[in-house]
Amino acid sequence: MRYIHECHRRKIDLSDEIFVVNYDDYIGDSTRGEVEYALEKRIMVRWFTHDVVGDKVKQIIQQAITTTGEGVGKQE
Repeated sequence: MRYIHECHRRKIDLSDEIFVVNYDDYIGDSTRGEVEYALEKRIMVRWFTHDVVGDKVKQIIQQAITTTGEGVGKQE
């Protein structure tokens, strides 16, 4: 199993589910380790991509880009 910090393990142990922010289906090695740990513990894993929450956030971002013609959080 990949190394994950002990505090992250404890947070996962206390959870009913984890929500993975995997924008465009990307996750890094540490997140992959956390997902593996959660699955071993039979804790539900939800994904930003392919989830109603993620879909709604993508809609908001796209609407902001369309409305302003700029990226979200862009400062002048």
